[in-house]
Amino acid sequence: MNKILTLFFLISLCSYLLANDINDVYKRCVACHGVKGEIAALGRSIKISQLSKEEFIKSLKEYKNSNKNISGLGGIMQAQVYNLNEKDFENLAQMFKLLNKKE
Repeated sequence: MNKILTLFFLISLCSYLLANDINDVYKRCVACHGVKGEIAALGRSIKISQLSKEEFIKSLKEYKNSNKNISGLGGIMQAQVYNLNEKDFENLAQMFKLLNKKE
């Protein structure tokens, strides 16, 4: 388990160092949560497609501030959102909302 967490931390760190725009950030989300946020990350998280925009943003803020640790994934998520700001959270929420829009 520690090897898995170390691997995820290293991937997160690399992603952090390479992220330049919201599309890069979105690609990091897709790796665990799926294109539309339809996957429970590592089979343990909430499907982000089921969250409202407000819940999604609140959740990201809680991870960033180390106030959330669902199923032991808090460290991974904190590394993913560490360098993001409020505008990034808004943009991600909007992106997932648009992807899950019922046609």
